[in-house]
Amino acid sequence: MDYYTPSGGSSMQNWDGHESSTQPRRTGRAGGEGGHRYPAYIFTGKLEIALSRASHKAREYERQMKELEARLSENLANFRAIDGLIQETHTGLQHCTRRAERACETQVPHIYSELDESAQGSQA
Repeated sequence: MDYYTPSGGSSMQNWDGHESSTQPRRTGRAGGEGGHRYPAYIFTGKLEIALSRASHKAREYERQMKELEARLSENLANFRAIDGLIQETHTGLQHCTRRAERACETQVPHIYSELDESAQGSQA
């Protein structure tokens, strides 16, 4: 019992165009421990179907990962642009705050003193 292919089994073409049986095919002798002999069967049709499904899933996962990578890259670019605008706005606000504080410290007291002088001059 070296090699045989069962007759009457359904067959299909595998990836390289050769026909393969969906029935088990004996691939050779197999010996177990203690002298027991176990048949070595390969269900080629089922194996090819499982391989095809796994390959299809792998391609689908790869496509999904590429889409995710593209979305992440776009989102990162958008985040960096927004962060730059926020930094620019923050810097502008700090500059305006310093100008306003300086005006409150120097110009407002000067304006009050001029108003007081003007009020005293109009009373005289």
